Amino acid sequence: MPEFTDCTDDELVEAIDQLHDVVCAAQRRLLAAAAEYDRRRAWRQDGATSMGAWLAYRLGVANRAGAEWARVGTALESLPALAGALEEGLLSLDQVAPLTTLATPENEEALADEAIGWSAAQCAAAARHARPVSPDEAADAHARRSLRWWWDLDRRMLQLRGQPDEMGATVATALEKIVDG
Repeated sequence: MPEFTDCTDDELVEAIDQLHDVVCAAQRRLLAAAAEYDRRRAWRQDGATSMGAWLAYRLGVANRAGAEWARVGTALESLPALAGALEEGLLSLDQVAPLTTLATPENEEALADEAIGWSAAQCAAAARHARPVSPDEAADAHARRSLRWWWDLDRRMLQLRGQPDEMGATVATALEKIVDG
């Protein structure tokens, strides 16, 4: 294990950047291997119910992570620009994963280039906003919307809890205006 205590701040930044590139390249290779293993359905030999479940068991990751890695690995097979950006460390797995849900072979090169300046949260938001919402989903979200508030007298705070629909951003903006006075 390298000793970092004697490094300057600039040397530490360089080390972190280099190690991130190595991690991203390794993640890309892991996803490619997982996609091939999934294509073969080889996970069935171990009694797994899916590639995601097999990854979770085999690698000790959360089921959600295993499922996401399986999905992303398969998606990257037809998205070479995003796969390359991950392998080169230009984009992290946290950025690439949501982008695979909105990327197509036609738009992924431009998307990969643009996303290099985005945070992981921005990539996730872009994917959420790009996904079309069916009329049934919109009606369901509208029916489930709620807002509760109560006073927590012990902490002298007003507590808010809700499940907004598309109007949630409007409520948040109004509250921010009130707070900013």
